[in-house]
Amino acid sequence: MDASTEPRAVHLQVLAMVEKLELDPDPLGVDAGVLAEVFRRTAADRAQFLADPRRAHVPVEELLSEEHLARLADDIRRRIGPSGAAHPSSGDTVALVAADAEGWAVCIIQSLFDSFGSGVLDPETGVILHNRGAGFTLDPASPNVLDGGKRPMHTLMPVIALREGVLAAVCGSMGGGGQPQINAMSLIRRFGLGMATHDVLQAPRWLVGGSGVDAESNVVKTESRVPPETIAAFDAAGFQIDRLGDWSEEVGHANAIFASHGGFEVATDPRADGSAIAG
Repeated sequence: MDASTEPRAVHLQVLAMVEKLELDPDPLGVDAGVLAEVFRRTAADRAQFLADPRRAHVPVEELLSEEHLARLADDIRRRIGPSGAAHPSSGDTVALVAADAEGWAVCIIQSLFDSFGSGVLDPETGVILHNRGAGFTLDPASPNVLDGGKRPMHTLMPVIALREGVLAAVCGSMGGGGQPQINAMSLIRRFGLGMATHDVLQAPRWLVGGSGVDAESNVVKTESRVPPETIAAFDAAGFQIDRLGDWSEEVGHANAIFASHGGFEVATDPRADGSAIAG
């Protein structure tokens, strides 16, 4: 089990909830309010359990068990019902995805955490050191209590998806605690809704809590391009609405490669300055 297992567990929880609750998976659809609650509740699991798996027990199997998912679904239904009634980004993270014709794929995410990381620059290389140690706490009851030789909690989430053992997608994102949401939207829009690759990352986006890691956030940060009926669904579900611009970095960036028998389809986020090349 590596240090990125827990963020992937949250991602799988989100996708399982979409299926278990029989939601309209469209992030702009009639169940957007319920989907927002799914994002909020699964993030609570991350806040409770995410830690260095070498030094703390991270119960991935339990989090993905049928019993836990059923309890999660029941909690969501009780709060908002079956119909859904009831930190600025600053360019400190880069995601790189690549794949080749032989089926090899890689997703790399480099992040300083804060805009200038620790504020320490190595004068010989020009490399700025990150400050991921901010993920530690002095609370002795926390799985992320500071200790020597221990990795801090983090939100980085590289994604490689297979279908029947064959490469289907390579996705990377910037967006702090919102990365499971961003990647879930990308996979849902491509494989669930059949959207064209270039539309997947251009579609209006919203995030519960934005890029923060506050699992109890009751705020949905939403681009102004999100339809009024989707905003109404958030409001009906009891969320506060933070309206952003048409194309806002506060809902993160993403890159994606989707593989098919015909080759690769690639896309990069118009909210960032990246590029996508297939050949």
